[in-house]
Amino acid sequence: MSRIHLALLLLFGRLALAQQDNASILGLVSDSSGAIVPNAAVEIHNKATGQTTKLLTDSNGNFFAPVLPVGMYRITVSAPGFKNNVLDNLTLRVADRLRIAAQLEPGTCRRRSRLQPLPRWWTRPPTRWAAW
Repeated sequence: MSRIHLALLLLFGRLALAQQDNASILGLVSDSSGAIVPNAAVEIHNKATGQTTKLLTDSNGNFFAPVLPVGMYRITVSAPGFKNNVLDNLTLRVADRLRIAAQLEPGTCRRRSRLQPLPRWWTRPPTRWAAW
């Protein structure tokens, strides 16, 4: 075997191995009546690595994440005027091509806020008022 053949074999062998541990997710986003939702935000979160892939649906409501590492995922789909749809504990295995259909319900999404305790000086009245 010539050196060129050996180099090509090593190069393509590495590429083949690199592609083996990936998977993909494709999906369609629609509303509760079945109408497509274009430009919906899709966040694909890998629970093990913490990596998040952010996408927008196309004009037909489709999205595609072609190269994702295998593992457990949470997908959050959102669009203005709709409640968020969360698909949790989705498992991607080697060479999977996971197809999902996310349906959004009309409504508004309420933001989550983390309540913090008030500082001590805020909860007690001052012992002496400053003169202005």
